[in-house]
Amino acid sequence: MELSRRTLLGGFTAVLGGSLVGCSSGMNTTGTTAKKNTTTELTICSDCGRESAPTPDELRRYLLPNAWVQSKDWHVTNFARAARGGGVDSTMNALVSAVRQRLNGAIDFREYQTATQALASRGGDCTEFAILLAAAARARHIPTRVVAGVSYASHFLGERHAFSPHMWVQAWDGERWKSYDAALEGFDATHVALAVGSGDPADVQAQFAQLARIEIVKLGLVRGGLSE
Repeated sequence: MELSRRTLLGGFTAVLGGSLVGCSSGMNTTGTTAKKNTTTELTICSDCGRESAPTPDELRRYLLPNAWVQSKDWHVTNFARAARGGGVDSTMNALVSAVRQRLNGAIDFREYQTATQALASRGGDCTEFAILLAAAARARHIPTRVVAGVSYASHFLGERHAFSPHMWVQAWDGERWKSYDAALEGFDATHVALAVGSGDPADVQAQFAQLARIEIVKLGLVRGGLSE
């Protein structure tokens, strides 16, 4: 099998080795938590699982600003207001486009900027794209959570065909959490979530710290509900 983003779009099964706290997909998954120094099989596809609806308290949490997702700051509210959109999906797509147009500066993998800092610097990596998108969406009264995980890249820091650390956003549309990725060319099945949070880096710090201990030891495509 020749590995590429296109071959993985229909879904895939990954056998993960190492020490995992937990694992889920940016889309829908089957799979279980792995114990220390063991492996787990994780199937990632569009129709093989559904997450329970959030509680009212959880939705309120994902509408609130925090020190990074500054959705009440007037710079962010003005930025969010300029993006046209009616329903949740059209608004989120408009905000994704606005974030991509705004953050066109230098890429810096070392920083974790706030939404207002990202707006001012006009640069950053996937972290800043996700934080600004989450803040702008909350400013438009859309509950959003920030996802930390990995995503497939044909090239990353000198490595070919790698799953690299990545962050994106999930928005609640009234029925389910739907993912939006402003840093890459849209969201697809090559995104694997390890943790979700409010945008506070403490929410995902433990999960990101374990990335060095995770190894994809086998990969197979999903076709007709079966993995190859």
